[in-house]
Amino acid sequence: MEVRAILAFVLSMLVFAGWNYFLETQREEEALRNPPRIEERVARGPATSQPTKTQESLIAPIPKIPTPSSAPAFQPEQQAVKATSAFAEQLDKTAKDITVKLPGHDVVFSTAGAGIKSFLLFKYTNQDGNPLELIQTPEGNIPSPQITLEDRNFTMFVGRSIYEASTDSLVLSETKPDATLTFTLKDPSGLEVVKEFTFHYDSYLIDCTVQMRYGNQPLKMVRFTWNDGVYSGKAEKDFYTYEGPTTLVGEERAEDGDELEDKESVRHGGDLKWTAHQNKYFAIAMVPKRSHAAAVIDRGRTEFPSVSLEYGLESYPFKEEFSFFLGPKETEQLVRLNKNSLERLVDYGWFGNNVDFLIKPLFHFLQYFYSMTGNYGWSIIILTMIIKVLFFPLSHKSFKSMKQMQKIQPEVKILQERYKNDRQMMSQEMMRIYKENKVNPLGGCLPMVLQIPVFIALYHVLLVSIELRNAPFALWIMDLSEKDPYYVTPILMGGSMFLQQKMTPSVGDPTQQKIMMLLPIVFTFLFLNFPSGLVIYWLINNILTIAQQFYIHKFTS
Repeated sequence: MEVRAILAFVLSMLVFAGWNYFLETQREEEALRNPPRIEERVARGPATSQPTKTQESLIAPIPKIPTPSSAPAFQPEQQAVKATSAFAEQLDKTAKDITVKLPGHDVVFSTAGAGIKSFLLFKYTNQDGNPLELIQTPEGNIPSPQITLEDRNFTMFVGRSIYEASTDSLVLSETKPDATLTFTLKDPSGLEVVKEFTFHYDSYLIDCTVQMRYGNQPLKMVRFTWNDGVYSGKAEKDFYTYEGPTTLVGEERAEDGDELEDKESVRHGGDLKWTAHQNKYFAIAMVPKRSHAAAVIDRGRTEFPSVSLEYGLESYPFKEEFSFFLGPKETEQLVRLNKNSLERLVDYGWFGNNVDFLIKPLFHFLQYFYSMTGNYGWSIIILTMIIKVLFFPLSHKSFKSMKQMQKIQPEVKILQERYKNDRQMMSQEMMRIYKENKVNPLGGCLPMVLQIPVFIALYHVLLVSIELRNAPFALWIMDLSEKDPYYVTPILMGGSMFLQQKMTPSVGDPTQQKIMMLLPIVFTFLFLNFPSGLVIYWLINNILTIAQQFYIHKFTS
């Protein structure tokens, strides 16, 4: 029974490790099958007094821009000519960039569309070691967040026009913790659009207010849309965690990536908290300030689905407020924004989200030790030692139980031979022997079973916590969240596991013992692609177990 329990534990670990190995191979195959798709760039000719043919194809039919009731009534043909001329004048204007500087990142807006064209993080780097650019909008695309209306031509007009900015730059500091950037568009037809973006020092949350005056005929619908997704800094998709559109309604978290394979769009209403596009470490989340908004996710034409907040228009003029979170999913920041439930952006996976009561304390312990050591590798080692100390009484009892099991093995084999045709009598006699010798047949596997939740929790901490992204340890290990590039730690882990088994009292038949001796080799290969921080945890745990076994063999009977 002892060996079967240990084998059950080992098999569960093999399934866990094998699943991650499968995901790794799927990631590589998917990257080969589906290279990233970028939306076809919209051609924009040089600024001339007349629009180019490409521009004419975009702007010629704009007959639906409403006219204020106080303005003279136009015939449809006259209104179309006026709108086309206004759009041509807009295209003649030169767009300029407006930069907002905050601690750790710069946000660059374009006056063409009054949207964000660049979000540069200095705290995080890409694969080349340069500051990480979260947004990569193809030239000519309407920047996000975009105003989307039922009339496509109206949407293009509002999205491609040149806005007037309230300032050329903003710099936030501790003495100036809040600032607002305003963009204004006024058209001869009477259309007026005002976008206000309010920034907060040391925060990735941006508050936005949109006002529109467009006549006395309310539009049926308006959306605030994010088209560009966010980049992770990696060329390939991460198959270990979910990447794509995510919406939180009440306490239910919906991941719509699979649904968009069969549908053009997905819609969520009710108690909407936010709708987002996220990857492992970064997110753009649209957060409504009033409860009547709906979330709409469209498949789109790029590699990223678009996520939108949709409002029905019942008033004139129109005014709406919302917020959007754009940046890294730093735990401390998300907790500060808890009123918006943005901490739910952190995704521990199907299993991990159900045991976050263990994952979160474990992460806080790592952060505490990091505050003392300045190194997450040493924090993992300290945490491993503390866990080992806490489990020492159980482990000590377990090893003593295994030694007792080894002593009674000859008697167990006699019983197995004597009652091989009477399973019930054999079980009764074996329980009698266990009781007489004060041996618990399951005592040896209890410490290992208790370690499974800790192992899985630490795995998820290393997998999705951005705080450990690019976190170095020492020597060749420069990122604890990635695998060991030279596979040194998995090999050392396999060697320590082999030594540990050699020191463990042998129980079970020879076939079972041979299977157990093969496990270090199997585990070594399966751990090759695990985060190096997790392998270090397992390696240190094995070393401490070997020391404990040596102590028991040397100083106890």
